[in-house]
Amino acid sequence: VRVGRVEPSLGQRVANALRQVLSRVSCDEGDDQGTQGEAGLWWAQAHSFDAATAKLLRDGCYDRLPIVCPYPSERLEAWRSKDPLSTSVPWIACQEAFLASGLVVVDNFFTPEAVEELWSYAREAPCFRSLRPGYLGAFPADGCVHPLIRRAAESLELKLPSVMQHRPLARWWLFKYMPNGKTGVGPHADDAAVNINVWLTPDRARRAGGGLEIYRQVPKQ
Repeated sequence: VRVGRVEPSLGQRVANALRQVLSRVSCDEGDDQGTQGEAGLWWAQAHSFDAATAKLLRDGCYDRLPIVCPYPSERLEAWRSKDPLSTSVPWIACQEAFLASGLVVVDNFFTPEAVEELWSYAREAPCFRSLRPGYLGAFPADGCVHPLIRRAAESLELKLPSVMQHRPLARWWLFKYMPNGKTGVGPHADDAAVNINVWLTPDRARRAGGGLEIYRQVPKQ
C-alpha cells in the first residue's frame, strides 16, 4: 500500500484477514533451529488449519504476494544489461590485495544507482519467504532473482579476472533483520571458492553495529 502497488481497500481486507488468522490459531514460539527466546517470533503449521482459518489465510494473500503485487518488471528489465559496479574502485588493486591475503574490503562497490535499486528491492520485493532466527531470507527459490545480481557477477569476472574467471555465480541471497529479533546471522563459513558479502543498509537507517565480522580462524564459542 505504501508504495502504491496495492489499493488501500485491498490492503485493509488483507490486514483484517491476517489479524483474524492470528486470533484463531495457536502458535509455537521458536523451533528446533535455534529460534527459542526470540520475542514475537513464532510459527504455525498452515496445513493443520480448519477450513474457515485456511480461507482467511487465502484472503490474507498468503503465498500470493508475488502475484498480487509483484516487483515492477520495468525496474528489473532496466538492469539486464547495465553494469552495477562502481567505476571509481581500483579493481586491479583490489584483485592484487585479494590474491595476496584472501580478503579485501571494497567501499562504494556498487554505483549509487545500483545501491538505491538493491535497497528498494530489499525493502519492497515480496520474496522474503524463508524464516530464520531473528531475520528473514530471500533465496532464488523464494523469487529473489533480480538481474542486477547476475550482472554484478558478470562484471566482476571482467574486473577481477584472476579471481573470478571460470567461477560462475552459484548461490546468492538477501537477509533482512526483523525489528523484534534479538539475534542475527551467527558465526559460520559459506562453502565457496570466492565469497562476497555486501552490506546494503545506509548509515541513516542503521541503529547500531552493522557490517560483517571476519574471522581468520574458528572463533571461540
